[in-house]
Amino acid sequence: MYARRHVAHLINGGVTTDVAFQLVLGTAVLVLWLFDGAPVASDAWRFVRNRVR
Repeated sequence: MYARRHVAHLINGGVTTDVAFQLVLGTAVLVLWLFDGAPVASDAWRFVRNRVR
C-alpha cells in the first residue's frame, strides 16, 4: 500500500496512477485467464485485490 502511494506521488497524481495500476492488473488477469483458465485467474485476481487493499 505504502509503495503504491509513493509511486503515485512520484508520477503526478494518485488517481491516474491507480487507474493505470488497475489496468495493468486487469491485463495480467486476462492473460492468465487466456493461458491458464478462468479458475486460476480468478483466484489470482482475488489474491492480488486482497493484497492491494
